[in-house]
Amino acid sequence: MAGFDRGLSWLLFAVAMSGCAPQLPYVWARDFRTEAEVLKIAGGDRISVLVKNQAQLSGDFEVRTNGTYVQPLVGEVPVAGLTPEQASTRLAALLKGIVIDPLVAISISVGHNLSVSVIGEVRTPGTLTLPQGEGVLGALARSGGLTDFADESGIYVIRRQPKPIRIRFRYDYLLGGDLPSLEFELRDGDVVVVE
Repeated sequence: MAGFDRGLSWLLFAVAMSGCAPQLPYVWARDFRTEAEVLKIAGGDRISVLVKNQAQLSGDFEVRTNGTYVQPLVGEVPVAGLTPEQASTRLAALLKGIVIDPLVAISISVGHNLSVSVIGEVRTPGTLTLPQGEGVLGALARSGGLTDFADESGIYVIRRQPKPIRIRFRYDYLLGGDLPSLEFELRDGDVVVVE
């Protein structure tokens, strides 16, 4: 019985302390400013490759999950994690000896889908696959909307990169067309929390 009392005491202590756990400070979506994100190629992206005067080497290619795409005459070219400019330089180096003075331009034509988790007081919590450019309102809609117990001013996006931050939203701002709230774009790995 003493073990049970000790276990119960520990459980009550843990529950009491969880309410005291430090939370990451937040910034309102209206006040959130992000540095321009350096666009890098990732698996699942479609890239447009243009090799000057070489139509057979140019075109749209899909970046595979291993981070490469298959370039005619060259084979697999690793591009994931590179900016389009870096990928252009890499391909130009690989084409030397095949093409005289290769001039290469690579751009991302279609970005990969995002993986975003939605948890808390939504009807269908879970991990969503979203298109590039999707915002918080779209993620909430795909999760079935808020439950009756949701705190409409307690909607957060937890972003881990480049440094951990919580961005706070109000549901009425999202529905009312508040531009900073609506223009906010989710990133791969974000977690939407509805309290």
